[in-house]
Amino acid sequence: MESYKYLYKRVAMTSKARYEASRRLKSQSWFSQWTLAYMAIGQIVLSILPILKLTNGTVSTELQSAVTVLFAVIVLAYSLLLGMGDFSARSAKIHQCGLELGELARELKFLVDKNIESNKDDYLQYIERYYQCLNRYENHSSHDYLVAKKEHKNDEAKENNTSVSWYYNLWWCIRIMIYRFWEFCHYPISILVISLWIFTVQSATV
Repeated sequence: MESYKYLYKRVAMTSKARYEASRRLKSQSWFSQWTLAYMAIGQIVLSILPILKLTNGTVSTELQSAVTVLFAVIVLAYSLLLGMGDFSARSAKIHQCGLELGELARELKFLVDKNIESNKDDYLQYIERYYQCLNRYENHSSHDYLVAKKEHKNDEAKENNTSVSWYYNLWWCIRIMIYRFWEFCHYPISILVISLWIFTVQSATV
């Protein structure tokens, strides 16, 4: 019985982590598309400003042209790197992994709730199904696991009619936010850099 409980907890945690990984990758896909679109529009704006004489004259035309070419190269390399991430397809695949693990977790939860004693053959079959599912898909990241662990801790507290201390949740939220910021910070930084350059070269009368 204890072996089923342990396996259920492990499968449930992994399932939550895979769902969180799917959400993270979906967000990556959304941010990458809109960031690249914004930077492409920024390139067009930078090319049009000198033609329409909307620059303030403090930045030389040669420097503007050089920076415009530099941004074009950066956007090209950036788009290639983000394209290699294949976030949308990966999100769908890892979500499927979460579904399969969720199904396995529900079966194990039934056995746990019914207090069904485990035998070696059945237990090994569940173990084999678990690892076969893991091997078919990519793994989640460490911060996906942090989110899953936090959610699982809160779920267990609700089932036992207890509560998790606020500082525990705050500590885990801070850790998760640090990981998320590190992974997503290049999107706002890219948008900010090209926006500041456009603001720098544009005419004060515009």
